[in-house]
Amino acid sequence: MIMQEFSGDEAIAKFNVIRPWLETVIEKSANYSTIGDVWHMLSKRTATLWLLYSNEMKVIGFAMTEPLMTAQGPWVNIPFAYCEGGDYEQFFNKIGNVAYERGMTGVKFISYREGFKKVAERYGWKPGYTEYVVKDFRGGEE
Repeated sequence: MIMQEFSGDEAIAKFNVIRPWLETVIEKSANYSTIGDVWHMLSKRTATLWLLYSNEMKVIGFAMTEPLMTAQGPWVNIPFAYCEGGDYEQFFNKIGNVAYERGMTGVKFISYREGFKKVAERYGWKPGYTEYVVKDFRGGEE
């Protein structure tokens, strides 16, 4: 498994590679984000795109990372990810190694996808906190 990092214009140039997976991820995340949100994150350089390649250099997944400042120090957050075959542990560990080399405190994965509870349990990842949505104004609610 080979991983490559892209930011800014390079990330935008790779956008169509991840778009079909991204649409699936957003749909499974109860549409908490949009394709436009992701485009904005990449174009404004607030997020980094990571492509995952098979040994045959076929793109088999992606992740987006963004810095996350916490009381414990700087972390890397992974707001979006997809991996054919589902080997997220190896992919996220590779991102974690880069984060560690860059002086980050740790890696967090915040997901609105129900299915990721099973993935997290399988790898022994522990929830850091529970998020509660007090009000969601996107649905026209008052």
